[in-house]
Amino acid sequence: MKEELSRIHYRVALICIKYAPWLIALLYFIACILSCFGITSLLLTSFCSISIIPIICLIACSVLFKFCIWHRLPIYYAFSLNLINAIDFYITIPVQNIIMLWIYVMFTGIFILIGVYLKNRHNEKVRST
Repeated sequence: MKEELSRIHYRVALICIKYAPWLIALLYFIACILSCFGITSLLLTSFCSISIIPIICLIACSVLFKFCIWHRLPIYYAFSLNLINAIDFYITIPVQNIIMLWIYVMFTGIFILIGVYLKNRHNEKVRST
């Protein structure tokens, strides 16, 4: 019974660690887009306010469970958006909201292109073996 409960805890933790980065990246992107339009939601902000320590923990868990780059990519994406927000908050990037929106969209596009590149590279390795 104890061993079965341990397996259930392991599976639940594995599922949470596996899908949390994607959920965090999506919610963080939505919060950044809405903030460009002056829309703030306390609920969304509380779910998306990620500091550096949880991101480091997610990367450590990703390495521990031997997840691939597909798992780390949204973590790096959320970290990048967090870094842009921190720079904008503390240094105040002198741009309008629409330009800030384009910066967020550009970062999203860059990470999508990196994902497509990594997927194509992985497919080429699979085909060659």
